[in-house]
This record gives sequence, C-alpha cells and structure tokens, in this order.
Amino acid sequence: MRWLFGLVALMLAVLPAPAWAARLALVIGINDYEMLPPLEKAVGDAEAMSGKLAEMGFAVTTLLDPDRRAFNQAITAFRLSLRPGDVAFVHYSGHGIEVDGRNLLLPRDMPLPASGEEDYLAEEAIDLSALMARVADSGAAARIFVIDACRDNPFARRGVRGLGSVGGLGPVAGPPRGSFILYSAGYGQTALDRLGPDDASPTSIYTRVLLERLGTPGASISEIARQVRSDVAALASAARHDQSPAYYDELTEDLVLAPAADASPDYASGIAGAFDRARALGTPGAWEAFLANHEQGVFADLARAALADLTRSPVAMAVAAPEGSVDLEAARGRLHELWDEGLAFANAGDNALALQRMSDARVLAEGYFGADSVEYADASNRLVGPLTLSARVDEAIAASRDAIAIYAGLFGAADQRVLNEKANLASRLAATGRPGEAVPLYNEVIAAFAAIEPGQRDALGYAHALEGYGQLAMRRGDAAVAEQRLAEAVAIAEASGLTGTINYGWIAAGYGRLLQQLDRCGEAQALFARAAEAMQRAGVSTSQHDYADILGRIERGCPA
Repeated sequence: MRWLFGLVALMLAVLPAPAWAARLALVIGINDYEMLPPLEKAVGDAEAMSGKLAEMGFAVTTLLDPDRRAFNQAITAFRLSLRPGDVAFVHYSGHGIEVDGRNLLLPRDMPLPASGEEDYLAEEAIDLSALMARVADSGAAARIFVIDACRDNPFARRGVRGLGSVGGLGPVAGPPRGSFILYSAGYGQTALDRLGPDDASPTSIYTRVLLERLGTPGASISEIARQVRSDVAALASAARHDQSPAYYDELTEDLVLAPAADASPDYASGIAGAFDRARALGTPGAWEAFLANHEQGVFADLARAALADLTRSPVAMAVAAPEGSVDLEAARGRLHELWDEGLAFANAGDNALALQRMSDARVLAEGYFGADSVEYADASNRLVGPLTLSARVDEAIAASRDAIAIYAGLFGAADQRVLNEKANLASRLAATGRPGEAVPLYNEVIAAFAAIEPGQRDALGYAHALEGYGQLAMRRGDAAVAEQRLAEAVAIAEASGLTGTINYGWIAAGYGRLLQQLDRCGEAQALFARAAEAMQRAGVSTSQHDYADILGRIERGCPA
C-alpha cells in the first residue's frame, strides 16, 4: 500500500491548492410522524435530494423518519465527519414551526404538548439555529442549509392552540458566517406539495425546482437561489398560491457547486478530499462508498487498487484457513472486542466508526467461523443498526435476513431467536417505509409466539412483537388494531413479571400515548403512572428522554 499513498501524495502535490477540501451532505426527510399529521412528500424530497447530491460528488448520509435521538446522533456524526475547509450541505424536509422567534424542526416522535407549552416544545424539537451552530463548529468553510418545513402548523389540527404561527418559519436570526440558508417559502407563507390533484410527483414543488437548478454548470448558489425563487413563485401563482422561497446569504465568497465545462482542477480537488477521507477510514465500505460516487478517473483506479489490497488482509485471508489452524477462542475474544468498540462508538454518535468496527467483526466471523455460523449470524445482526443509520437500508435488511436464515438452519424455524429476529426485521421494514412487508411478518411472529406454552416462550420478545405491530398500526391510523396489540403487549408483560423493567415502561407508555390520542385520558394516566414506576425501579435517570416525557404527561394530567 505504500506505493499507493506515495503516488497520491505526488498527485496532490501537483494539483492547485483546493478551494474546498471535501463535500459532505446530511439529508433528512420525515413523513411518518407518530403523533402529528403525516406528510406525503418529505421522504420523497429527501431521497431525490440524496441522489442529486451524490451525482454532484457529495458523500451523502440519508436519514428517513428519524426519532429525536437518531436525529441528534446524525447531526453529531455529521459534525464530527467534517474538517476545516469542507463544504457541508444539510437538507431537511418535514414539519417545522416557529415559536417565539425560534425555528424548530420536529422529529418523528415529537410528543403532543398541551396549549401554551412553548418551553416543552422547544426542549423536544431540534432548534435550527443550534443545528447551524453545531455544523459551523466543525470549521467547514461553506455550509448550505435547505429547509423545506414551511407547511401548515401541525399542532392546529390536533387542538393545540397558541403554539406557533399559522404556518411557515421565521427569518433566520444571526446565521453563522459561511452559511447559506434556503427556505421553501417566505416568512409567514406555506409551501405547496403539489400543483393540483393530478400532480403525482413524489417531490414537492420547491424541491422539484431546486433539483433542476442545483446542477447548473458554473452557477453560484446565490444565483441558483434567485432563479429557484422566481420559478417557484411563478408555479405557485398559477396554482393561486403565494409562495416566494426565501434565502439568507452569509457566505464569504461565491460557491459554485457544479463547475462549468472548462472549470479548473478545483472540482478534482474535491474528489481528492473524498479520496483522503476514504483512505483515512481504510475500510472496504469506505472505498466502496467512494467508488459509488466516483466511478471513473485516476482516483477511482487507485481506490479499486486499495480495495483489492484490503481483500488480501490477514482477517480476510482467514476465510481460507483450515479449521483448527487458528486459535478460535482468541478469534472469538477479538470478535467481542470489535462488537464492544462498535457499540461504544454508536453510543457516542459516531456511526462511521461503529459501522467500521461491526463490518470488521463480520469479516472476522466469516473468516474464522464460516458464513453459516452463529457467530456470523450474530455479527450480521449487530451490523444492521449502523447500516440503517448510514441510510444503507437494503444492506441492513439483507444482513437481518441472513441472520434469520442462519438461526433457522441451526435451531429450527420455530426457535424463539428466529421469531425475535423476524420481529426486529418487521420493525426495520416498518421504519423504512415498507409496511406492506412488515404487517404479514408481524402476524407470522405473533401467531408463532401465541402457539408456544406461556411458561416456555420468551415473554419479552412476544410483548415487543405486539408492541411493534401496535406502533405501526398507530402510524397508519388504524386505532382499533393499535389498541388491541398494545393492550395485549401490556398484558403479556404484566403476566410475565416484567413490570419492574425499562422495557415494560416503554410498552406501557406507548399504550398510554395511544389512549391519550383517543381522548381516554384517565386510562392513559394510569398507564403512565405504571410506566414511571417501572422506570424508577429500573434505575432510569429522570432526564432520560422517554422517562422525562412520561413524567411530563403525568404532570400535565387531564384537561379540566
């Protein structure tokens, strides 16, 4: 590998000094809100934007329907991945609201506050100014924020008055220098999702126009913003709607995202920065991600050489080692070390390193124990979370299916490990917009658990399967099925002596939130009290997000 890096150093030495070191993007879209009105176009906007940015040479992280914890973890991981001089691009499509001059982005699990609870709302939402400051702290030289959250007040339709304006977001107060912020509508305006009843496009009007303009060769971001505003205003006017997208320019110099045809090597230097980032990670996944965005040219050839070299690493070569020629206990110990390191990185919000450790663990498991071993199945399972957070959803689901097939082959299709993993897979399918696949899988798992004698079955796994199905039914608006499954989950957990566990607290609180939405406040309060007791007995800190939410609901009580 030393010849490779020496050649890279020589190439970089003869290139002009880069205007921007690397291009990284974080794209978030939320449709399936748990307690607020669902949206139709936000996820489509995010997926289309991710594809466009990848075409333009950005290393893109895409997050769909994240809860508050995943949202914050993604921001932290993105900030840590940035280096001084980089270009950072953040796109958010979903619900947003202005409260007392603060623009707040709402995660999927945004709880429903009572009227006038501005402070509570601000604590649970993602403050846009704080998000911009966190990204600015990275030292990234240019930071673009596309905020498509200018929709109707999501609380007005749920009977919560006094929170936010009628619709839209407010002006940006003091954005950090080096920032460029684009809103899908002006102050006090709302953004159109479609031009009319026959408009079946998966993207909103604003994103549709922005995507067409974003790749304009040689155009600065300010020129693009002006043209997008003009185009959107004309389209909205034709639909008898007032929408003039706003933008706020705090860049210190012009930023051109797509070079003109005769551009100098500045754009190539961006590829060089991405190459350096892949080299620093040094994993097969990093090189594969680089090649997915840069398929041709000398840097692509070097990346393929690096990837080929990695396949000859000692860990990978263990695949060919005959059984008994290696220390399996030492290998198993190293496997657990990699899992522990990956979990520690995930808890710290560094998903890139978590993914690296979990990927290395699966390579090691395959090399020493084989692709049909329980170790490989366990490694596949532990890889699912980091893959999902990296928006590599299809790979995550494939890893989950691999684990299920191995467990079923080793222990039988009725083994409760298989049932638990199928329930986990159903949850992932539901969370990634594939409820049609999740529902039959949930039904299969629940029926299999029900057929097992109560004293022999995994009660917690059964309760979690019921609870997951109930949460999915809630998001789909099927209150009857949601209530049936959540009530069953609580009953199973209580009958099995799980009432002093944090898992019971989550299950009981989920049922309570549904009952609260159904205006059955007295029953909901009783469940919240039992959930709080479980959290207390389990030693959970009152500042923990779920526990704090439960305590807040108890304190607010029922309307007079």
